[in-house]
Amino acid sequence: VNLGGMRLDERGRSLRLSPKVVSCAIGLLIVAGCSTAGPKTSAASLAPRQHIVVDDAQEGHALYQFQYAGRWERVRFREDGRSDGTSMRSRWAGAVAVLPFRGRRIWIYGVRGRNGGSALVSVNAGSTFSNVSFMAPRKITHSLVFKSKEVTPGMHFLSIGVEGRRYVNIDGVEVER
Repeated sequence: VNLGGMRLDERGRSLRLSPKVVSCAIGLLIVAGCSTAGPKTSAASLAPRQHIVVDDAQEGHALYQFQYAGRWERVRFREDGRSDGTSMRSRWAGAVAVLPFRGRRIWIYGVRGRNGGSALVSVNAGSTFSNVSFMAPRKITHSLVFKSKEVTPGMHFLSIGVEGRRYVNIDGVEVER
């Protein structure tokens, strides 16, 4: 499967991102001294679960910061229910947003509407991609568009790839640690 800067290998097991995003992710892993596979059991897995909210405007090259590749635009100064009055949207096939996170589950919130499109979403770029719709008969802000299955606690990467010519509009995510 080829989606702009993302591509699965012949076995459908690995994801290749644009060189800029890959170098950021590799640098993050080296600096953090971690791997993408967390421990099977640990004291952290027995502790109460925390939730971290990440706004779409948190951009950068560290944990809990979005890395956008391709054509994206920031929607600002909205008082319609978006977190911090902003969202990040794209209607260009192949545009990708990647979020490195440490946790066990992630939820994506977005803006749905008549001009809403669809995205391919994956955690750790596995062989499973979910098709997520941002379409709705009327505008709905801060709408839950995706909830991941529980994964092994540890370092992971959320990938959101735009399909087609309609808007994928990200408001933010919530991570369960």
